[in-house]
Amino acid sequence: MTEGPYKLPPGWRWVKLGEVCKEIIMGQSPPGSTYNTEMRGLPFFQGKADFGEMYPKPRVWCSSPLKVAQPGDVLISVRAPVGPTNLANIHCCIGRGLAALRAGENLEGTWLFYYLRRAKDDLAGSGMGSTFKAITRKELQNFPLPLPPLEEQRRIVARVEELMSRIQEARRLHQEAKEDAGRLMQAALAEVFPRPGAQLPQGWKWVKLGEVCQVIETGFAFRKKGVTNGNLLHLRPYNIGEDGTLNLSQCFFVPSDLCPPGQRMLQPGDVLFNNTNSVELVGKTALITQPLEAAFSNHITLLRTRPEQAQGAWVALALRAMWYKGFFAERCNKWIGQAGINTATLKTVPLPLPPLEEQKRIVAYLEALQEKVAALRSSQETIAEDLRRLEQSILDRAFRGEL
Repeated sequence: MTEGPYKLPPGWRWVKLGEVCKEIIMGQSPPGSTYNTEMRGLPFFQGKADFGEMYPKPRVWCSSPLKVAQPGDVLISVRAPVGPTNLANIHCCIGRGLAALRAGENLEGTWLFYYLRRAKDDLAGSGMGSTFKAITRKELQNFPLPLPPLEEQRRIVARVEELMSRIQEARRLHQEAKEDAGRLMQAALAEVFPRPGAQLPQGWKWVKLGEVCQVIETGFAFRKKGVTNGNLLHLRPYNIGEDGTLNLSQCFFVPSDLCPPGQRMLQPGDVLFNNTNSVELVGKTALITQPLEAAFSNHITLLRTRPEQAQGAWVALALRAMWYKGFFAERCNKWIGQAGINTATLKTVPLPLPPLEEQKRIVAYLEALQEKVAALRSSQETIAEDLRRLEQSILDRAFRGEL
């Protein structure tokens, strides 16, 4: 008798996958010459990258498949990462990153699917290899599965799917709320900052960015490999968040003696402008809010305003509003894989400029709004984690016979 990790209700038993699966088909990659994107042959799924929420999404097809899964088969990722699952809803070719589990006569395929989703971490722990996890056919065959009578499987699966549909609806509403929160700040910036050349409120004027900056300076590149003794933070484009803040969750350091004079202390009010990135990201900005000893890459331009004319926070918000509207995407130089705004172009960027006191009032209003948006996003992250835990709790109860 197969033993399992917990006690089962009466009438249930632990079995091994190999005992109740009609087939366990380990994927095999066909010759590369048979791959295509013209939909010739069968959809070709190679691993977790092809998975959707429940069903895989075709990106590549194969004209001469070697291993084929059928509709209803459970597809499981068997190589880095081990454990994620989807259901096949069409005949498809599977590569070596996947296996197809075909349920036998006493096993409902969706029962197997939901149990393996619940047991994903246990499957991952079964994977062999220190640097590249993988699970073998034998390990899949020996993996334990709780098995109630077929009608009980169907009843529980129906209840699970009912509850999961409610969670999916909650996720949809959560995603809409998340998108609405992101649009809230964009809408506020669009309301405050007019498009270049538009008529301005009384007392405002159009100026060029270079007229209100005392420093417009690009950083330096550092591409040396094997340097391990860096002691100076070197900011990169990924440190400039799309929300206008500095993100230091990922940091890169360089030897301080490589830093040009005057390029190692950032001041409150400094603005970092991402001058080189993909078309959609070039032009994002971050405001420095406290002294920071750091250098920055040649893909970043430092803007330091003349304080008697413009607040750094005002300039950062104005540039961010323009970025949201696609101003820099329309005007950047484009080449393969990248786009850029050079210093000469940056100096001529039109900036709406109200009196200093008006700048301070509007900046205070927008910063307060930004804090509310950040708090809203934080609560949404909590909701997302709560939904994930709820889903796991439902699956745990289902496979203990508690639904």
